[in-house]
Amino acid sequence: MAGYKQAQILSGHADWVYAVAVCAATGRVITGAYDNTARVWKRGEEGKYVLEQELEGHHNAVVAVAVCCQTGSIVTGSWDRTAGVWARVARKEEEAYHLQQTLDGHSGSVTAVAVCPLSGSVITSSYDKTSRVWTRGTEGGGYVLAQVLEGHVKGVAGVAVCALTGNIITSSWDKRAFVWEKAEEHFEVGQVLEGHSDCVKTVAVCPRTGRVVTGSLDTTVMVWDRVEREGKEPIYALIQVLKGHRKDVYGVAVCEKTGDIITGSADKTAAVWAKQEKIRPKQVMRGHDSCVTAVAVCQQTGAIITASEDKTARVWVRRKGDEAQRSQ
Repeated sequence: MAGYKQAQILSGHADWVYAVAVCAATGRVITGAYDNTARVWKRGEEGKYVLEQELEGHHNAVVAVAVCCQTGSIVTGSWDRTAGVWARVARKEEEAYHLQQTLDGHSGSVTAVAVCPLSGSVITSSYDKTSRVWTRGTEGGGYVLAQVLEGHVKGVAGVAVCALTGNIITSSWDKRAFVWEKAEEHFEVGQVLEGHSDCVKTVAVCPRTGRVVTGSLDTTVMVWDRVEREGKEPIYALIQVLKGHRKDVYGVAVCEKTGDIITGSADKTAAVWAKQEKIRPKQVMRGHDSCVTAVAVCQQTGAIITASEDKTARVWVRRKGDEAQRSQ
């Protein structure tokens, strides 16, 4: 039988695991949890993940994680209203992640973080209805606030960055997603994506195509493609609504190699959606004992990582039959 199988359970967090990311360069997995910590997992012998380091420093739940593909630095977002930048440095003959900088300024909990693959800028989003763009300072001076993105009328729930254009996409409890485009030195709202009937909890962008995927508490996922227009700027158009989850959609991700969409839901499942004539459900992955809160894809191996309120993250790998079929 083709598809994915559960290969490993990552346990150790003392509370709900609410965030997951994978480093594109090293394959390290980063998880964030309600126990106020993030954990770094590296691949050990026989491809199994082992705990490499626990990141402590936040004073409330860690609900967002991201990795800078240029430097390997980890960014964490927390309900303590801050984001942390963790750099891997050598101290006392040991190489480990250390808190390099705390990004503060939000007046509400930080709900999502992202790193621009083109510039290395960090974007933080918050219940305070704003997102903030942090750019690298000169001469290694750390990150400085470059712009506050205002426009949503309720809290911002998710954020992603397009690797092709550098556009920022934010999603919100106001049931909308905004596409922020760079105009000279600042970002402006280029388009509002509407259609969901409840909070747009999560957003992802395909690194290869720029396709935007939004997931909502209305149980649906919407797929948006950038459409060229003669004599006008291209816009995102809704091409399909994915229905199948029975409860809120909390996480979405896109596999760069295959274009498959991965979703995670409060119905305790994750789903893989593959494009044939239309985007259809390819597999439903069951195993978690509670809500699936976040999903990520390892671009090196194609493995899927799911996070859950059952205090674990799980690693799902392709069965051999599926790998052979994809390589043809």
